[in-house]
Amino acid sequence: LYTIKFELGMDCPEEEMEQVDVLKQMFPNLDRTVVISVLNKNSGDLSISIDDLLALVASNTVNAQTHSRFIVEHDSILENASALSEEMDMALSVMRKDLA
Repeated sequence: LYTIKFELGMDCPEEEMEQVDVLKQMFPNLDRTVVISVLNKNSGDLSISIDDLLALVASNTVNAQTHSRFIVEHDSILENASALSEEMDMALSVMRKDLA
C-alpha cells in the first residue's frame, strides 16, 4: 500500500511515485495524503482515482459556495435585525416623549 510505504519512509516503485506526482499536479490543493488514500482505495487505478478526486473537489466547492451563501444571508439578517432594533428604539423614544 502506498500509505504504509510513505509513512515508513520506504522506497516506493517509480510507477507508484509517478502516479502520486501526476495526481498532485492535477490536484495541487489536495494534501498528498488524500491523494495517496484515494489511490489506495482504488488499488492504484489512476483513472478511478482521478474520478474520485474530481468528485471530492466538486463536493468541497459546493460546500464552500453553500457556506458563503449562508454567511451572506446571515449578515443580511443581522443587518435587518439591527435596523429594526434602531426603529423600535426611535419609536419607544417618541412614545416616552408623548407620555411625559
